[in-house]
Amino acid sequence: MGFGFVVVKFSLFIRQIELVLKTGAVPQSHHGYSGVVGVTIVIIGALTVILAFFKYRKTNRQIEDENFAQGSFGITITAVLIFIIGIILSWYLIDSL
Repeated sequence: MGFGFVVVKFSLFIRQIELVLKTGAVPQSHHGYSGVVGVTIVIIGALTVILAFFKYRKTNRQIEDENFAQGSFGITITAVLIFIIGIILSWYLIDSL
């Protein structure tokens, strides 16, 4: 969530610099996707927090009932999603160069 916030704020910072300078010294190679990408990362972070809370509650209940069953499906999905986001962000950054 923090990374998404930084992406959005940096995008706004670049726009402000462009408005102040108006000399063409700041490259205008951005496509305007930074805000969308940043907000998407924040939303994914918020959803991850909610899913982690429910997973915690379930695991806590299983431990108290002495019936703990390890599950790695959620971890696998989260790792794959973070990997996909990393690839998309890398592509976006390379495309912005």
